[in-house]
Amino acid sequence: MIPKTMRRARVSARGQELLVEEAPVPTPGPGEILIRVESAGVNHDLRASRSVAGKLVLKPWS
Repeated sequence: MIPKTMRRARVSARGQELLVEEAPVPTPGPGEILIRVESAGVNHDLRASRSVAGKLVLKPWS
């Protein structure tokens, strides 16, 4: 049975922290499949973003 919601990790805007939140499970379109992910990792490069000045800004875990 497919659940109605899932947990997702996303960055809402450049320079913002990675957010983990509940979201609706997407419906696959033609030629697509839906898979269940048991676990996932986040590369440290995804924790970094470029500021307006072009300097690398690391966002610490809370």
